[in-house]
Amino acid sequence: MSKEDLETFRRIWELSKDSPYMAKMEKPDLAFTGNNAVCGDWIEIAFRMKGKKIVEARFLHKGCALSAVGASVFSEFAEGKTLEAVRKLTPQKQLELFGAPVSPARSKCVMLPLEIIKKNPSQTRSLKGEGEVKLRSYKINPSQTRS
Repeated sequence: MSKEDLETFRRIWELSKDSPYMAKMEKPDLAFTGNNAVCGDWIEIAFRMKGKKIVEARFLHKGCALSAVGASVFSEFAEGKTLEAVRKLTPQKQLELFGAPVSPARSKCVMLPLEIIKKNPSQTRSLKGEGEVKLRSYKINPSQTRS
């Protein structure tokens, strides 16, 4: 492993443990949850809105370092944009934001936040004033269920 590879691995590991976007958001305007049914990674992404703009993005995570960093760079990208603009993010751009090479087998980890946002139009309703709302989880493989 080269010095550059080791440095990239170190940065990914550190960001996966100490992302400025990894925190529970109290009373978000929008929230999305999803998991990768194959590996078990789980992410909740929450947005605070001002008009149509995302002014704050946070995520909760349980899973591998790649999905945590994917959620972190996705959250950073989302702030200041509309939900519509965020949904237009391409997989290629998400990988570019990630900033490190990812094998095809692990690219689903990095793509999980993008997949959750794109595949869950039913979760775009406002949560304000609704109290506790249980959101459905998105399954990358719909034939598998999450308990």
